[in-house]
Amino acid sequence: MHRLVFSLAAQAKLGDVFEYVADTLRAPQAATSTIAGIVDSLGILKNSPDAGPRLSSRISHVPARFAETRFLVCGNFVAAYDHGDHEVKILRIYRGREDAFGRFFSEIDRGGAG
Repeated sequence: MHRLVFSLAAQAKLGDVFEYVADTLRAPQAATSTIAGIVDSLGILKNSPDAGPRLSSRISHVPARFAETRFLVCGNFVAAYDHGDHEVKILRIYRGREDAFGRFFSEIDRGGAG
């Protein structure tokens, strides 16, 4: 079984989503459910880290260092992740309406995987 590890960027996104739903939409229970849903969806990666397709299956020119990076759709969100022998690292989480792949590469180029 693999261990899920969330990068600082992924943790920050989950915090932003929670804050938006709880505070802006004034729905704290929905915020808790939203975050739990994302994390629960990612739970499949503990036993099946290859469950998500590679970014290269959707993008024609993936930088070599991301050749093995995968993504998983979690409801209205997309998570980019890498995995090793015992760990799955969630690199970034995006809302489905965002240009997740374009943002992923631009953010990585600016500041690392977090």
